[in-house]
Amino acid sequence: MRALFEKENFILAALPVIAFILALAFEAGIADAYSFSYAFISIDLKVMSSSLFLTALFAFPLYLYLRFLIALISSKKGSERWVGFPFALMLPFIIFCYLSAFDTQAVALSIVLVAGYICIAAITLIISGFKSGWKNAVQSAATSEGFKDIDAWTFAPGPPTIKDKLITDSVIAAFFVLVFGLVHGAGETYAKLRTSYDVLTNDSKQFAILAGYGDRLILGGVKDGVHDRTIAVISLTSDALKDIQRVRLENFLSREERKK
Repeated sequence: MRALFEKENFILAALPVIAFILALAFEAGIADAYSFSYAFISIDLKVMSSSLFLTALFAFPLYLYLRFLIALISSKKGSERWVGFPFALMLPFIIFCYLSAFDTQAVALSIVLVAGYICIAAITLIISGFKSGWKNAVQSAATSEGFKDIDAWTFAPGPPTIKDKLITDSVIAAFFVLVFGLVHGAGETYAKLRTSYDVLTNDSKQFAILAGYGDRLILGGVKDGVHDRTIAVISLTSDALKDIQRVRLENFLSREERKK
């Protein structure tokens, strides 16, 4: 599989498919947030462009974090790898937050666990710093936990074994599944953070436009400023669109209302 991905022609041919799948994952996240069927989702160039742009926007902080983390844990200095270790421990919790669409409970749990570990490490470092100096304290802490300076990274010589290939293929497959989940979470997060909606009246009931696919608009019922889980589909040529206004709905996807 690795050799396949290294071929330029394969990568160029796969890019449109990957873009489609990522856009589908993002729109699926939106559909889950608003509780409408995946059957309504239709990916065209307009939907794909907006989905990929929003995905990149949500993924950018995670990208910066990964660049910072890789720079630390790949350093030849043991002290820098030791500093990067807590950030590596934080990564699963950050990914969990993305996958859960930054659910309040998930974020709170992640903050408590990560902050607890960092506080313990920081207190230990501060005590050592006052005793022997900050530089010596960091170096001593890194050495005590097995993080030593190295001259160069070394890798096992020889061609990869069948076991190595299976592990590599499994990691690549898991990576794609994880990316799909992260993009799905980004779509759900976007829906939760969204506050501006176009609202119209249809059959004496207020609806907010949730999404548009092709010549169809997906509507969500509005009751007391909150999504009441009613879903309707209308055409772009519907007379209901003659009277439409932009409204700010701060609690449209209120967490308390979604529990009811």
